[in-house]
Amino acid sequence: MYFNVFLLLVSFLMICMGVIFLIIEISTHITEFFKWNMYKGKTEGTVFSVKKSELTASRRLVEEKIGEHDYLPIEETQDRNFAYPPFKLVIGSKRYSPIFQWKAGEREFRGHYPYLQRKDKWKPGDTIEIHYSTKKPWNYVVKDTYVWHSACIYCFVNLGVILSGIVIIRNLIS
Repeated sequence: MYFNVFLLLVSFLMICMGVIFLIIEISTHITEFFKWNMYKGKTEGTVFSVKKSELTASRRLVEEKIGEHDYLPIEETQDRNFAYPPFKLVIGSKRYSPIFQWKAGEREFRGHYPYLQRKDKWKPGDTIEIHYSTKKPWNYVVKDTYVWHSACIYCFVNLGVILSGIVIIRNLIS
């Protein structure tokens, strides 16, 4: 009897954790795919630099060019997605964060990519396709199929965890 109660609690926990992680995945990585289709501004950008990940780095900071070589951070993006979770320090110690540069009309921007990558994924000077919002050109999305494919895999895994929790509960109750 105690084992059945334990299985019931574990399966309920599986369902709850699966739902939480599914919502997190949908609200972060899956929305990037939809932004790619929604943003109407298209341009060719370049990889400005690739730097090693830091715990206190801002992940979506975008800077606008104001002079010959001066860039000013856009306030709207300055504190958004600040710092990686503590466990990313170990996971991200071998990961790198690229910085992209693009022009939107007469304005020029430099943005820090929010997702950690391998060092050899992009090299400084590489050309990439960027979609940006025409109303707020500092809101951008980079074509990164690796992030989109991994997001789909994570969603299917989370759905599998939810379904396995439901199957366990169903077998215990019947």
